[in-house]
Amino acid sequence: MSLYRQSSLASSRTTPGKRASHVNVLWSQITASDRFWIGAQLLLFGASASAGIRTLRRVGFPNRNRLAIAVVPFAGAIGIAELARRTLGRNLTMAPTPVREGQLVDTGVYGVVRHPMYLSATLGLLAWAIGTGSSFAAYATPVAAVFFGAKARHEEALLESRYSDYAAYRQRVPGRLLPRTFRTGGRG
Repeated sequence: MSLYRQSSLASSRTTPGKRASHVNVLWSQITASDRFWIGAQLLLFGASASAGIRTLRRVGFPNRNRLAIAVVPFAGAIGIAELARRTLGRNLTMAPTPVREGQLVDTGVYGVVRHPMYLSATLGLLAWAIGTGSSFAAYATPVAAVFFGAKARHEEALLESRYSDYAAYRQRVPGRLLPRTFRTGGRG
């Protein structure tokens, strides 16, 4: 999810009319490339959800051990997503293209990892795979990690072209999808 905040909208209170206008502004900024990334992401989530539901229908409710294990990545996914949502506010979007009037956000959870929402989504898929016992969902989890890595690289190229300080941010926060406590070299 893009690391931006739209200054004028982030600081103002909205009425229902303004909120609809805000959504229209964001929708008008979505490119064909954004639609591809959003569509592929929704397809991945939908296929994983469908496979998990089919598995649950076939084998029944998962046992307590499976659910107990699934709680860990699920709690991580929810916690990280909420921290990222609070940092970005209502400007959170699935589109990788930054908002025209946005500014780089490098605080909060974004000061630890550059793409926490992608980490959260991957953890959520992992929790779903464990909880449902779906082999398709289990295979979809590493596919999602690769997908979100590619989406993050695409998004970072857009962010770097928009924000002159993005390269410095990337140096300060080397973890793209996972936080890094020790710098090991490479691009992250």
